[in-house]
Amino acid sequence: MVKNSAKNYVNGENMEIWDLYDESGNKLNITHKRGDELPENCFHLVVHIWIKNKANKFLITRRAASREKFPNLLETVGGSVLQNETAAEAAVRELFEEIGLKITEKSLKTIYTAVRKEYMGKKYNDILTAYIVDYNGDIDLTAATTDEVSEFMWLDLEAVKKLQDEKTFVPSHEYIFAAFEKLQKSQEKLKKISKNKQKSKYNREKSKYFDYYDDIKHSSHKVIDW
Repeated sequence: MVKNSAKNYVNGENMEIWDLYDESGNKLNITHKRGDELPENCFHLVVHIWIKNKANKFLITRRAASREKFPNLLETVGGSVLQNETAAEAAVRELFEEIGLKITEKSLKTIYTAVRKEYMGKKYNDILTAYIVDYNGDIDLTAATTDEVSEFMWLDLEAVKKLQDEKTFVPSHEYIFAAFEKLQKSQEKLKKISKNKQKSKYNREKSKYFDYYDDIKHSSHKVIDW
């Protein structure tokens, strides 16, 4: 469910308020205004949502030129978790705000988590949860409730890697390459296990049939042996 109040208003000013957590993800009795210096040993929650279609291409968005950080660079949908939100609720909200896509929390599958104290020499102090969502429908940016995204495109990971090498992709998203490879291997392993289980079940049923036939064959009843 998408929450209507994505932002908090303080003295008429639109701003984000976050809950803060310790490094282990335990919620602290502290709130924080975006833009202020984070207290020592306090972390806020961040989500990324990777939309994947059946062609194994990802929905990549371009940050609007008006964005304070990384204007015009490419990325995936994401943002900070607001006060009284869970990470999953924030992911659902961010998708609707940025690209006008409505999904349910059940559609989200965690692909990566990390505690990021710093990145590229800068203090981050966030706890990232990255989700992957399978989606094959249309995207209509006019349904978005913010102007954070200027355009979108569907790209495979090879094309995304090229963008990253060209420094036109938000640099902190590089984890996706190893994360998606790990996910693919996990899915292949599950398919193999499922296939082996089906084969094992077939062999058990086959064995039961021949055992039954063998019992009849050697019983006192007359059977036709063909």
